[in-house]
Amino acid sequence: MPELQRTLATAWAAWEFVNGGQGFDGVETTDWGLSFAPWVMSEESPPSIVQLHGSIGQIDFHDPQFDKQVQGHLVRALEIGCLAVADVLQTNSPANARYWTKLTGRSVDYIPPALQVPELPTESGQAKSGQPGQLGVVVGRIQHWKGAEVFMPSFTVLRRDGSKDDLDWTRYGVSSVR
Repeated sequence: MPELQRTLATAWAAWEFVNGGQGFDGVETTDWGLSFAPWVMSEESPPSIVQLHGSIGQIDFHDPQFDKQVQGHLVRALEIGCLAVADVLQTNSPANARYWTKLTGRSVDYIPPALQVPELPTESGQAKSGQPGQLGVVVGRIQHWKGAEVFMPSFTVLRRDGSKDDLDWTRYGVSSVR
């Protein structure tokens, strides 16, 4: 499993680069790429906060690659074991908090994103207050399970209330929309 070997080597190299955090009061890391593993595994590390955004194990679980099934299972086992002993787990997604609470058997702090809905101009040029849930932008959707194939049916279900709102769709990248 050379990919997993490189991922863990990168995480440990970053940990070693800063002397395992000696002299720091704490460290904040993310769940991506097992970058948190050295910080939560080493007894010499300062307290750790792991931000849960979407781990490689979660992505593999929802969009598995046939030739990497053993690696996917191992990554998820490592994530669950390491996150279970982190000092603090937090996320800006209630669904992600529930996901990790269930898997690790411990609490995950939900911290809502700091977002104010701006005044939105109408076609007549007059401003109107934006209502939460009516306007947004999605950036960086790289997984199949978060892509257009999932979004469009969800959008259709949301519009069953009779809304005539349009969807402005702009897509950049190499993958195709089905």
